[in-house]
Amino acid sequence: MHRPPAIATGVLLAALGLVTANPAAASPSAEAPAESPVAARASAASAPKARTVAFAAVPSSARAKGVSAQDRETAEHHGVPAFVTAATRPIAVEDRATAIGVTWSGRASQGVVQWRFRADGGAAGAWSELPTGAHGPDAGSAEARAARTTSDPLLTTDPGSVELRVLGGSAPASSLVATVDEPGGAAEATAPDASRAPAPGSPTATRTSSSTPTILTRASWGADESMRKGSPSYGAVKGEVVHHTVNANTYAADDVPALIRAIYAYHVQRNGWNDIGYNFLIDRFGRTWEGRFGGTNRAVVGAHSPGVNSWTTSASTIGNFSSSGTSVPAAVTAAYQSLFTWKARLHQLEPEWTVNLGGTTQRSISGHRDNTSTECPGDALYARIPAITSAVAAATPDSPALTVRRDADNAGGNDVLTIDRSGRLALVTADDSGLLQEPETKTTLDPTGFDMLRVVGDWDGDGAVDVVGRFGNGSLYLFAGAGDGGFEPPVRIGVGWNTMRIMTGVGDVTGDEHPDLIAATATSSELRVYPGDGRGSFLVPKVIGTAGWGGIRSLVGVGDWDRDGDADVLGIWADGRPTVYANRGDGLLRTGPTLDFRAPEGSVVSAIGDVTFDTLVDLVVKDEGGTVRVAASTADPAVTRWVEQSGTTVSTWRSLTPQEG
Repeated sequence: MHRPPAIATGVLLAALGLVTANPAAASPSAEAPAESPVAARASAASAPKARTVAFAAVPSSARAKGVSAQDRETAEHHGVPAFVTAATRPIAVEDRATAIGVTWSGRASQGVVQWRFRADGGAAGAWSELPTGAHGPDAGSAEARAARTTSDPLLTTDPGSVELRVLGGSAPASSLVATVDEPGGAAEATAPDASRAPAPGSPTATRTSSSTPTILTRASWGADESMRKGSPSYGAVKGEVVHHTVNANTYAADDVPALIRAIYAYHVQRNGWNDIGYNFLIDRFGRTWEGRFGGTNRAVVGAHSPGVNSWTTSASTIGNFSSSGTSVPAAVTAAYQSLFTWKARLHQLEPEWTVNLGGTTQRSISGHRDNTSTECPGDALYARIPAITSAVAAATPDSPALTVRRDADNAGGNDVLTIDRSGRLALVTADDSGLLQEPETKTTLDPTGFDMLRVVGDWDGDGAVDVVGRFGNGSLYLFAGAGDGGFEPPVRIGVGWNTMRIMTGVGDVTGDEHPDLIAATATSSELRVYPGDGRGSFLVPKVIGTAGWGGIRSLVGVGDWDRDGDADVLGIWADGRPTVYANRGDGLLRTGPTLDFRAPEGSVVSAIGDVTFDTLVDLVVKDEGGTVRVAASTADPAVTRWVEQSGTTVSTWRSLTPQEG
């Protein structure tokens, strides 16, 4: 049975207005590997002033008063007694954005924090739970170590009063204090008109192509960038998570910037996080707002769903969709569909697959409640997820996906091995002029439960190209090639692979004539090689990179790129720089040249063999729009030559994802 954290020792109330800033996005250092530097900061806003409001103990004779059948059900769900132990007097709130929350300290007893709102001149609403511990950074991260245990913030914009109480707790009332933060007097941002989106190119919106949704920037809601801590972290986007905030659904369009500022300040100043937890926010008018700093088109690690932040992006609707009879505005559903479609294309996400997210298997597009014990995003919004998923899938048509490797059918030519979301394994060959041909179906694998499929060469030493796949529980399976493009049933060859952010086949980098795997974890900047033993299993792994590899988006085995006799690796940085990491001959890597093209997020790169018949390995590159070209090697390892692919269209290649980590 789920049990909430210990009773809070403080309640925080922040009515916040913060300075407007629009810093440039940070870019990785030219010297690889390296982490992104901290972006320039705006000057800090003046700090809010705080006052305190005490909790009072509820006499034993009155503890059952006001406890409804719904409250008793809540208490039973959390395993606590169904009576009230402490409460605040009504706390006045004004007609401006206010965030109310609860923090913990010490080892107070367990219980459920509840709240209710009374509008000026109106009756008090029903008691509702203020969730605790459902949001936050991933355990073990530096951000998590600095975080405090808190409730979610309760947001208000209407004048009236808020009451807080504790259901089922036994902490002394004297240990509970409500603090009220007065506004700091910082400048307000101007809210865009809810009836129309800002024009592309305006200072408040970002839009890079016709398929990119309009996203209102942090400057639009007046983010005080001096409040933000540290540099953004980057992971992967294998899933998209739907959230809601806890507030009334009657706010005005002009209230939204202040509401987001209130969430931001609460997450940073009260929770102790580095930044606002959500990657994006969507208001009831259908406008999409940039959340956590780091680049809307990048895999920024948020603090929205503990345990899966490093593998997901998130969007939280500003509103409360838990109450019965609450409806989701059509504009909100449309905004999710547009945003999630764009992110799925950028990050090669399969919307209808199940994926492994930090060791748990769930749908690619999920609700917050799917990965933690919470009601979020409320029954009404949660019920819209299937429709959102279907719309995203329809906008990202089924086509070749997931892995790329040369000569997978042992026919002696150059080809790309692909697998689509239905499990269709197909070959895409190149003709004598270097033009890629249409896919040819070879066999069908059942991809259910697998979130990574990687072609690894002849892993078991029988002369056929093999595939390894990571299952949702972290087990690694070998699909042994049958030699004709088909595969044998999978056999488990490893466990514990659910911690890996990057996993890719790179050929023989250890020099023992057996193919190897390279992998990197989501919580470390180390890079490791897992040597194949030539019999379908592994030798002892070896660390080949010790720092800074967290900025690498993917790794690609490119054969002997620098022509020194050893297999090399191409690293694709978060900013799209493809950098060669040359094999020193002992399995360790040294930094080589950066190639003369860019592969921004949404692009995919893989080695395809020698399609230009000059004995040099070539690359296949799909840009973020879906068009595929061949980047042919030249005599200079830093220079490539484009081979245009006539007839290779977005509709054919949209979901092509190479063998990248």
